[in-house]
Amino acid sequence: MKRKWIALFAAAAFALAGTAGCAGSAQNDKSRFEAAAASRQIEQADGMTSGHILETDGDILISADYPVVEAAPDFSDTLEAFAKNAAAAFRTAAEANGGTCEFVLTYKPYTSADGTIVSVKFTAESALDGQDETKAVDTFVYDLAQGKELSLEDLFDTQQEYLETVAQLTQGYLQNNEVLKSSMDESLFSGGTAASAENYGDFALTPEKMLFFFDGGAVAPASAGIFEVGIPLERLTDLLNAERKEAVLGGIRMESAADAQGGETAPAGPADTDIYQIRQRDGFMSAKSIEGIDPLNDKVIALTFDDGPHETLTPELLDILKENGAVATFFMLGQNAEKYPDIVKRVYDEGHEIGTHSWNHPQDWPKLSVGEKLDQYTRANDAIEAATGLRTIIDRPPGGAITEEEAASIGREQIIWSMDPKDWVKEFRDPDILYSNVMNGGDGGGAKEVEGYLSNGGVILSHDIHETTVDAYDRIIKELKNQGYKFVTITQLMQIAEARGQDMSSLKFYSALEPSGENE
Repeated sequence: MKRKWIALFAAAAFALAGTAGCAGSAQNDKSRFEAAAASRQIEQADGMTSGHILETDGDILISADYPVVEAAPDFSDTLEAFAKNAAAAFRTAAEANGGTCEFVLTYKPYTSADGTIVSVKFTAESALDGQDETKAVDTFVYDLAQGKELSLEDLFDTQQEYLETVAQLTQGYLQNNEVLKSSMDESLFSGGTAASAENYGDFALTPEKMLFFFDGGAVAPASAGIFEVGIPLERLTDLLNAERKEAVLGGIRMESAADAQGGETAPAGPADTDIYQIRQRDGFMSAKSIEGIDPLNDKVIALTFDDGPHETLTPELLDILKENGAVATFFMLGQNAEKYPDIVKRVYDEGHEIGTHSWNHPQDWPKLSVGEKLDQYTRANDAIEAATGLRTIIDRPPGGAITEEEAASIGREQIIWSMDPKDWVKEFRDPDILYSNVMNGGDGGGAKEVEGYLSNGGVILSHDIHETTVDAYDRIIKELKNQGYKFVTITQLMQIAEARGQDMSSLKFYSALEPSGENE
């Protein structure tokens, strides 16, 4: 739990462009920043709410979110103070630097298997005018039962050499990380992963894993970004402090540390993307390769199309994509995939990605049980498999309506979007209007108002069942290419997010009481 804000503002770590940056006029910067802060999705845990700091006076733009834990007011005060101190430290640096400067602090909560240990991972992204954007992680771990913050020493048996085991497992995973291998610095790697409490001070506890976070410049050059390693808890069983073993494990099958060290399975990768699951599932479509894409430096965006395939419009769109050298992800309705299997196969054969979008887009989707939703996905997947010989592991819920708890029960990636240009709204079914909506974006203040802005790492929602949408996309794709964007599929974006140390939580989970009406 290092408190490293001064270093943060001077470091040169990669951050996903569009989250924090300096560009455009001051008024445009302020409007964009405020809209992004208002629409930002923050993941929550039971018994937790959010506090927020927003400052947009002058050229210094600050947005800081922090959790409020109902059962732990003292811990909540600590987290709030941390957020305020981080904002104040940035403000001081920005005033000295001058120019338009932005700071975004977000968080992700985790709970142990029995819910008594709460972890909070803060991610700070900052940009001082004229300097590279920077990113850093800081963590807090708290025992609700005992009312105290926990260090790594509190969770492990200090009479054993637990750090040596943690270091060995961490090194094994990182040595297989493609981004780290491409920028390997032996001195940084050996020093940053050595068995010391300082190296492993940023950690979090989930029901299945212990996560460790490494800032840019800690285990690889700063340009490589943040790295995250998840070690399965059963591999640490014999090393845990007896007092907290039950809270940490929560009934997980026990495996000795000695056996774990002798095993061949490396620790799992980042829990936020779980891209390794897609790589390892036989009978499922594999993740698209990111060969030819620089995940740290390329400007990428994912085009996604829902509700197809359409008998004539989807082939027209495929022609446009091919002519422009672009790829996309198609979230298909099972009933349409069953009706047009040749088009489904063409989508897959031409290098695009396929996901399910339910069987028939039921209007009462939010009211369906988890089992009924899974059945909708399964039937759609049956049709996709019949056409391609493979099943998909990504879904898009109708209307984006699904809770994280439902997604966890379903056990598949639920992909939402960062921009909805509202091509499904009848008033917007005009190629010129749709082009303008995509290029200009909007705050999403109403059900029929454009939601989101173009951004590096963004996901655009559209529908390949509207002629006006297909007509608009040749122009849209060409302009995005002119702006320097490369087109990627969803699984490519997941890998890029992993390489950047980003998570896709804002795109993977979205809770809504009613469908957005996106199939009108």
